[in-house]
Amino acid sequence: VTNPLCYEETGIVSSVITGGTPPYIEDWGVYNPDSLLAGTYNVGVTDANNCFNSEIITISEPLELSFVASVIDVSCLGSSEGSISLSITGGMPPYVEDFGGYNPDSLLAGNYNVGVTDANNCYYYEVITVTEPLPLELVFSTTNDSCDIPGTVIPVFSGGTSPYYVDFFGEDPLSLIAGIYFCTLIDSNGCTITESFSIEGVDSTFLVNVITTDVLCNGNTDGSAFVNIIGGVPPFITDWNGFNNTTLSS
Repeated sequence: VTNPLCYEETGIVSSVITGGTPPYIEDWGVYNPDSLLAGTYNVGVTDANNCFNSEIITISEPLELSFVASVIDVSCLGSSEGSISLSITGGMPPYVEDFGGYNPDSLLAGNYNVGVTDANNCYYYEVITVTEPLPLELVFSTTNDSCDIPGTVIPVFSGGTSPYYVDFFGEDPLSLIAGIYFCTLIDSNGCTITESFSIEGVDSTFLVNVITTDVLCNGNTDGSAFVNIIGGVPPFITDWNGFNNTTLSS
């Protein structure tokens, strides 16, 4: 009996017959003795005198060669600290692992054909995937510094791995004067992104010139007053304390 070297391959049985009277007739049923899968077979032999004998032949095979892959995914987009380690079972040790030329302890995100060959040259492979997080993105929603109201910023972020930490380098995001600022976003894996944003300022000082037209006759209401504003940010609101600025008396 020549047993198969690999799982689900075929073995061979060669018969050596003694006794009886040749010639002999072997009976393997529907099976081919040169190509037998693992299992038990009832083999019979009949000689020239019609004498008969039989035996049960067993073909055995190794356990199926396989492995379980343990994957450590990439923690930050574009980095190469991903890894794959194998727990191999079945077949016949020692084993040779094949990562297609890649270092299994320093992998970028992607798909890898990983194979194992045992001492009998049996082979097994799987496609193993190393993943990475989405890219960190950081944008800002701002309000500008206006008069006595300071500017503010709200960071809006996505990607990476939550939870996140936001660093404004000591600035209070709810009380900002006009200027350019920087903000760093750090996720739970230590991945970082730094972006800048600006707060626009408004000149809170403005000059008001009042242009008047006097009443022509005593008791008339044909006087008027208008304001000319320089600076500030239009539109402006003028308050005449209830009077109509185009029909003023003295």
